[in-house]
Amino acid sequence: DAISLDYTVVGITGDQAGEYTCSVAVELEGSLANQTNTVTVIVYSPPDPPTGIMVLESTEDSISLSWTIGFEGSSELTGAVVRYQAEYPGDPLRELVVDT
Repeated sequence: DAISLDYTVVGITGDQAGEYTCSVAVELEGSLANQTNTVTVIVYSPPDPPTGIMVLESTEDSISLSWTIGFEGSSELTGAVVRYQAEYPGDPLRELVVDT
């Protein structure tokens, strides 16, 4: 009968991402057998929020904004969502998707 064992590593942080080599050796009746496998560990993390949000220009019906992108997380940023709401009561929160 085959024996199956599992081992889970938890709590890996972003600075621990990379290639790992796992080896298992068993001894049975004086014979040693081993198996080695290499895996790539990818740690997914969300991006930091933008900083330095500034109004560059505003008119009666438009606004130009600027911000600084921080740490992009574990993948390249492809866009941003700008949420805005007028100052008068009852105006709904609106969203605008911006491609980077």
